[in-house]
Amino acid sequence: MKVGVSVLCAYYKSHSLNVYDAPNGTIKGSLSVDERGELSYAEDGPRLVIDQNALLKVNIDEFRLKVFKEENGFIKIFSSSNSNQAWLSLIELAKTVYYYIPWIDFMSNPGHHFFANKHGMNVRSEPRASAERIAAVKGMKCTIIPTGATDGLWAEVIIKEYDAEYCEEDQKLIGERRGYMKILDDKGYPNVWFGGYCS
Repeated sequence: MKVGVSVLCAYYKSHSLNVYDAPNGTIKGSLSVDERGELSYAEDGPRLVIDQNALLKVNIDEFRLKVFKEENGFIKIFSSSNSNQAWLSLIELAKTVYYYIPWIDFMSNPGHHFFANKHGMNVRSEPRASAERIAAVKGMKCTIIPTGATDGLWAEVIIKEYDAEYCEEDQKLIGERRGYMKILDDKGYPNVWFGGYCS
């Protein structure tokens, strides 16, 4: 089961994709990556600005498009409201350079690293809230690295603890632990996120 909001990723190549007004509805515009590698949207000719709330920054110069709903082989983009209806066909999507990733797959990718929110996160011996707590992770001295293993809303992670905060010079590793973290909340949204980017 695909839970919660997901992300739509795009390679930086030119490829147009139909945008519909409803699942199995009428074409209302097109989505494409322009020659500068930027995602753009057009209705009846002119390009329209994509609201920043519809985009997700995952790297210093890399954005992904949020997906707010999946229904009848279509995914909803741009907004969670009923007033702005913009849908993509998953069948058409599969034939392009774009690809759709559920949150759990995105958040458990071993190529990513995350930081706990301000309230902190528990790491447990098994993927359940009643399991033994291995560590409490908080702040920018602990990096959360998924291993790729998941169980429902939980992901196996490696916690690397350093003697200084992320981006500080001469940061030294002082400890490493492995366990499970509830990487998505009960609604399917991420419980942890990218902590920032060093200048």
